[in-house]
Amino acid sequence: GLRAFNAQSARLQSNYRPCPLRQGSMFGVANLLTYIWNVHFAAFLVGASLYVAYSLITGARLPRPSVGESKEDEARSRSRSSKKGGAREKYTGSSVAAFIAIVAVVAVSYFWLGARHSCPAELSTMYSEGADATPPATTSAITSSSLLWMTDEVSNSSDFFRPSVPRVPSSLLKHAWALGTSSQAGTPAGAVLEACAEWTPPGSGDTEAPVGELQAQLSCHRELLEPALADSAAAAAKIAPLLSKSKSLFEALRVAAPGAWDILADSAMDWAHIASAAFQSRCTAAWEELRALRNGKAIPVPESLSVLRSLSRLESVMRQALAALRDGIWAWRTWTEKTENPRAAAHGGKQIEELHELRGKVRSCTIRAIQEARAVVLALPQSHELVRNAVRCHPKLLADLEALALQEAEQETYAGAQFNLGLYWSEIGVSGDVPFFGQRASESWGSDADGLYIPLDLARAEGLMLLGEEASDDTELAERGPVRALRLYHHAKRLALQHHDAAAEVRYRTAAKVAALHQRHKLAGHSLTRLSYFLSLRGWQAEALSTANEALDFTPDPLALYLQATLRCSLGYVKEEAEILEVESQLMQIAGKLPSQALEEKRYTAHRELRIWRAAAEGGLETCFALQDASRVLACLICKFLFNT
Repeated sequence: GLRAFNAQSARLQSNYRPCPLRQGSMFGVANLLTYIWNVHFAAFLVGASLYVAYSLITGARLPRPSVGESKEDEARSRSRSSKKGGAREKYTGSSVAAFIAIVAVVAVSYFWLGARHSCPAELSTMYSEGADATPPATTSAITSSSLLWMTDEVSNSSDFFRPSVPRVPSSLLKHAWALGTSSQAGTPAGAVLEACAEWTPPGSGDTEAPVGELQAQLSCHRELLEPALADSAAAAAKIAPLLSKSKSLFEALRVAAPGAWDILADSAMDWAHIASAAFQSRCTAAWEELRALRNGKAIPVPESLSVLRSLSRLESVMRQALAALRDGIWAWRTWTEKTENPRAAAHGGKQIEELHELRGKVRSCTIRAIQEARAVVLALPQSHELVRNAVRCHPKLLADLEALALQEAEQETYAGAQFNLGLYWSEIGVSGDVPFFGQRASESWGSDADGLYIPLDLARAEGLMLLGEEASDDTELAERGPVRALRLYHHAKRLALQHHDAAAEVRYRTAAKVAALHQRHKLAGHSLTRLSYFLSLRGWQAEALSTANEALDFTPDPLALYLQATLRCSLGYVKEEAEILEVESQLMQIAGKLPSQALEEKRYTAHRELRIWRAAAEGGLETCFALQDASRVLACLICKFLFNT
């Protein structure tokens, strides 16, 4: 009990904002009340209050002398009730004191325990469910130890320098390039670049250093970050200490060389690479963390809330990266317009294209991350205490990042950003409103490419996905094609539930066609199988049988096999003994493989009917009576007499 009390006390102390009234010794009272404040104790308080109130009422009824009583009778009456009345008065005083104490306990407990429903200052303080639990470390979190990435080995890298190499950024950068192409930590070139990044101008500030040295040091920062981009966690650790210094260097260069557009353009390019790398590393790390959580058997709530909180902090980093990219595009465009050298102008055009591509990747990564976050939120148990508290305290946790991402992605022509934006609108159209996000599903409808009316979100999603897929190269197309087919399949399911049959059928067939085009035969067969089942529910059995046959051309889907067997029987296509045996074997083959228990029961009934009638056909007249049902027995007997079987 003491261990549980200490755990609860630590949880309260660590999870909530300090309140001045809760400091000191009274905090122990609040902890104690957390254990007694429950349904049973509340019932006890109500009962005790009613009993004390009853005692007060009965105790107030003291004996009074009647009008006709004499003084002697009054004296005797008082003497008889003296003992009883004294005890009653004493008992009444105790009841009053007990009643006041109970009211005080209720008031204090209500006041103190009201703090339990206050929101924490940070969502990260809501993770732990016990005193020993600690918030999980995420790949996107930057700890103090990660800032110390320049180890003693790097600082003692004098073995990589020639005696004639000056310790200034311009010379160190050239020497690093001469040592090799790899600039990873621990390599000779990496050690030289780290020494370049540690260089400090001899003056009191960066503005007093030569412009060329500041520009070279900024290039060193960029060269250090390039190999780390392959590992998002390593990139986050390296970018953190360099980001603020790189920004200071760029600002110093803008002040020191206001009219040197070539220097400003190169510096803006380096700073844009650094800022976008800072964002992409953290964005990719958050996406990978969310994807790993969603792919698990059960989504852990504390870890999921931790990653969602880390993702929400990316808004400022994204704004910084977008500002750096805008500065770079503006600087290169201005320099290209001012230069008279055609080769330099062509080079500037290539640099602008590279910056546009970087901006598209930033926007695409954001959309992809919030899409994964939306899927994780949908998978969270909404009845969980931590989830309910997080929704209550931070209902718009990711709304600002979502709004910024959608605003930026709408302006993007990069194929990846367009495709991911289409996927996001598809999620909104299929799943609807989700906690922590601000974008709501639209209630408007619009027409698709075939002139069929569907929800506006789905129409917008399909148009963007198609544009992104058509603008993709061969490598990207092999990945985006099946993803688009899967989203069309989900659109078809949503429209089928809303009884938009024509629109649903078009999307089922389009999903199968796109999936088959990219050699995803299982997805193609599954899409056609669902269409066949949908058509059978609508009563179009001939079309359903034809679609089931198409699905089986791609994959032996159990539901397609069931539909083929049952539809052949209901349409009267099973007449020969060999065909009956084939259908019976087919139904036996898919036992236990159908997607629902209701379908499994229907399969069992159909298989049982076939076995019963086959036994009746092969046996004598006595086998007809095994059918039990009078109509079946009569039909069996008539058939045996007519066909002499």
